[in-house]
Amino acid sequence: MSVFSDCEQGKFSKRVFDIFTFCFFALFFALFISQCFFNNSTENFNTAIQIASSACVTVVLVVLYFFYEKRVKAKLEVLTLPKWLIPTLLGVLFVALQVVYVGMTHTQIGFDCRVVAAASHAPDPTYETEYFSKYPHVFSLFFIFRTYYSLLDIFVGAYEHWFVIDLLNIVAVDVSIVFAYKVAKLLFSKRIAKLTVIMSVLLFGLFPYLIVPYTDIFSMPFTVLSMYFFLKMLSEG
Repeated sequence: MSVFSDCEQGKFSKRVFDIFTFCFFALFFALFISQCFFNNSTENFNTAIQIASSACVTVVLVVLYFFYEKRVKAKLEVLTLPKWLIPTLLGVLFVALQVVYVGMTHTQIGFDCRVVAAASHAPDPTYETEYFSKYPHVFSLFFIFRTYYSLLDIFVGAYEHWFVIDLLNIVAVDVSIVFAYKVAKLLFSKRIAKLTVIMSVLLFGLFPYLIVPYTDIFSMPFTVLSMYFFLKMLSEG
């Protein structure tokens, strides 16, 4: 659907686009709820619970969608709300979910970055030498952690250190999502850009392996920013 601009989309294309968007959102939102409340570790993963919870969430989303279309949408159009209000509220809710979600997941899957953090906080800098010999690409994150610990060692325990690094990683992911929207808007249309935000939020913003701090994640904004600035220069040239 990315080949269509707003003016080229007929009724059929718009309907297909809306159905795809809704189904995609329902699927990943269902997986997110299931991960949070039912399958939050690999030890207790249950396929039946996964399917049941996904089905329940999908049904709820369908009901909410039709309720919004029939009862809420017309009333909201009458109100003169600032355009920035709803996106801001959704953004705050999204960040709050990220903070909660990263705290629930990185103890389950954060084994690699926990090794880096432990080595950074260790008195002996040669700690985990074998690991860094196998994975030299994580040295940048090691130096970031090492500097952070030396500057902010007023905290007691590892949790506070991890929490701030979690927040920095969330910032990196969210900046990437914002500029992914801008890139899609420059390349295609505002409608495609909105779909890009939905996909990015579900695939990047709430995906456990991406919201857990890691070297590759901290580099994400630079990649998207490079594409954005390149497109801006082309448009102005």
